[in-house]
Amino acid sequence: MKTFLNKAAPLIITTVSAVMLPSLVQANFYLGSGYGQAEHSYTPNILYTSNHCTLSTEPELSNGSAISEDKTGQAFLIGGYQFNPYLSLQLRYSSLSGLKNNITVYKPSSGACQPSGDLTIGLPAFTPVKAQTEIDAKSLLIRVRLDYPLMDQFIISGLIGHGYLLQKSKITFIDTTADPLIDKTYENGWNYGVGTRYLLTPNFSIGAEWIKENLGSIDLESTNITLEYYFK
Repeated sequence: MKTFLNKAAPLIITTVSAVMLPSLVQANFYLGSGYGQAEHSYTPNILYTSNHCTLSTEPELSNGSAISEDKTGQAFLIGGYQFNPYLSLQLRYSSLSGLKNNITVYKPSSGACQPSGDLTIGLPAFTPVKAQTEIDAKSLLIRVRLDYPLMDQFIISGLIGHGYLLQKSKITFIDTTADPLIDKTYENGWNYGVGTRYLLTPNFSIGAEWIKENLGSIDLESTNITLEYYFK
């Protein structure tokens, strides 16, 4: 068996090299940037600081959820490596800021919380409390882009990958004496999308893309315009 492997190794190496070499010869680095509109949905776990009771958006919920939804502009940078005209690996770094939203949360009107922090449904009664969220987020996407040229200059793409996000949140309770909550949330999850590009020159393209990111307690959906430069 060992002798067979020793004899077969050069053939295996030659075959793999023959398959990979054309892709590597055609490989190109590219850089880009973009801007678009992002829809941000955040489901935090909130503690009411005056009595340390968990809050929720609805009295019947006991998981401490409060949904904050807002839209904002999103700027990002792109770096990629194109193995061949149909396949590339890409990194995308984006920044979202200025996300603000008013939410309603519920707290027990009286009584103590359970040791776990969950609400006792029915007793005590719930009182609505107004709050405002202020959010800044940074994300890094690692994704594969599959390209299909419809013609020499027009390309459609499918994108899929994994994303990482660090979010800083400030939740301020309105008309109460409770202290604001400062929270840092780290999430990761899958992202996917579709896009199109038009080659203005062999080295430069303009495009558009739609991206959906499922990141645990955070969901992002964005529509963007992109510019890319290819080093050929």
